[in-house]
Amino acid sequence: ANLLGKAPASEAPLGGPPPDSVHTITRELVLKAWAKLGGEATCPEIVAKIKKDKKLSARVASELNKARQDSGDEVWEELVPRIMKDEGEWTKEKRVSEGSDRPVKIFRLREPAA
Repeated sequence: ANLLGKAPASEAPLGGPPPDSVHTITRELVLKAWAKLGGEATCPEIVAKIKKDKKLSARVASELNKARQDSGDEVWEELVPRIMKDEGEWTKEKRVSEGSDRPVKIFRLREPAA
């Protein structure tokens, strides 16, 4: 018998965020909102889209609000810029968008590698 035993498949690999963590859920929401915005968007536009879209905002309410820090900060909103940098690339352009009075970088969603 194998004494070491295999870790059950449900356990997240070491160092990775646990399944259904705030980061995982936020990433799904960001990618959906980004696609709905045509694959190019700024961070404030994505946050606004998630808040306006019935399905996306429902997930925020049900799955993310319970993960709020005591300070009342929206943890997921702080993750959006990081996820956009991970999943997309800057178009080298900026625009003033909803929710910000200064130009912000427009990111293009990277095509998934086939």
